[in-house]
Amino acid sequence: MKKKFNLFLEEKGISKADFLAKAAAEQGELHNEFQESQFKGLEDLISKKLDSSEIESLKKDGTLSDEIKGEVVRLANELKSLKEVAPVAQFKSVEQELTEQLSLKKSEIDSIKDGDSKKIVLSVKAAATMTTGNVTAVGTGGLSMLLNQFEGGITPLPRSAPFFADLFASAPTSGNTISYAEMKNPDGGAGMTGEGSAKTQADFDLVEAKTNVRKITSYIKTSKEALDDIPALAGEINNELVTLIKLKKDSEVLAGAGTGNTLSGVITNATAFTGGALALSVVTPNNYDVLVAGITQIATAEVISGQPAGFMANVIVMNPSDVALMKLTKDANKNYIFPVTLPGSTSVMEVPVISNARMTAGDFLIMDSSKGNLRIKEDITLSVGYENDDFTKNLVTILAEMRLAFYIKSQHVKAFVKGTFSTAITALTKA
Repeated sequence: MKKKFNLFLEEKGISKADFLAKAAAEQGELHNEFQESQFKGLEDLISKKLDSSEIESLKKDGTLSDEIKGEVVRLANELKSLKEVAPVAQFKSVEQELTEQLSLKKSEIDSIKDGDSKKIVLSVKAAATMTTGNVTAVGTGGLSMLLNQFEGGITPLPRSAPFFADLFASAPTSGNTISYAEMKNPDGGAGMTGEGSAKTQADFDLVEAKTNVRKITSYIKTSKEALDDIPALAGEINNELVTLIKLKKDSEVLAGAGTGNTLSGVITNATAFTGGALALSVVTPNNYDVLVAGITQIATAEVISGQPAGFMANVIVMNPSDVALMKLTKDANKNYIFPVTLPGSTSVMEVPVISNARMTAGDFLIMDSSKGNLRIKEDITLSVGYENDDFTKNLVTILAEMRLAFYIKSQHVKAFVKGTFSTAITALTKA
């Protein structure tokens, strides 16, 4: 099927790269056209096998020679087989695909369509292969025991939580490029005005800014046998792919460089820690003091000169080791310095502290998350498909991807403060 279909594409003047770049619906139409040509070719071949004498015999008494009967049966079976393995099946929905071709249980099908998927599409990708041979057997029972007596679920890879990107409210977007207005060169403000007096004027420039939607992808290739023989594998693959997409989204929203195909993340845009009004005024400051000063720096930030912007820090992000060290800090009498908080919570001036291993140890981030803008072009989508001769090898590729954008307006960058504890302590220390 691979060679014949490639020749079919060549005859139509379509390269393999152009075919893979087409939408699933367009690919499906080409496959349908190919199948119809194959079916017609087989039917024509059957007709050609009947010479004129055979046709006359068929007209008279409805009989055929044994040779022709055998040939007709063979070709008919070939036609039936072709119809049964028609690659158009790969362009069905995931539910149909997994039901009809992978023979998964309904619970496994439902696990493919979790709350993170808004729609299901089909895609063709090359990948390394996951098979039952990849399963590491433990104990004397070996692999057969695993496949025949499997109990429970599959232990997932360890993940961090909560997801940083979930700290921002998201909204859908329809465009590939997002345009938004930034406030530049603010002047004036608001004032008290007496009766008959001139009112106070404020002024600023509105400048258009743009950001592009970016795509995150991950895929796994596995075999039908692995999906059939290992309970819950389909669901685990689904969960793992979704988690990988979320983790990459997390790292990009947190620290994307904003170059190439990356997002421009929070740390890339955040304002450096200065200490604000507390600079050079704190005796023997520690990490906790740094965070208090950072919260204050956000609260007193100005957009228009002399007028606080009204930002309010609502989250602190730190490496887990820094959170632990801050909690374990003691005074000369071995009393813990960190203020007592509710069990299971950590906060500084009522601002919650979030542990995130993607933060570099020794660094911190304080922010008003309401000033970050997360836009979703396409939520996490699952795709199932074949490439080349995958169908005849019982291999299937499961793909996850999403499209999104993130930006912070220039007048809101002061709502985000970043720094390194050692440098910040120096900036706070009273001479």
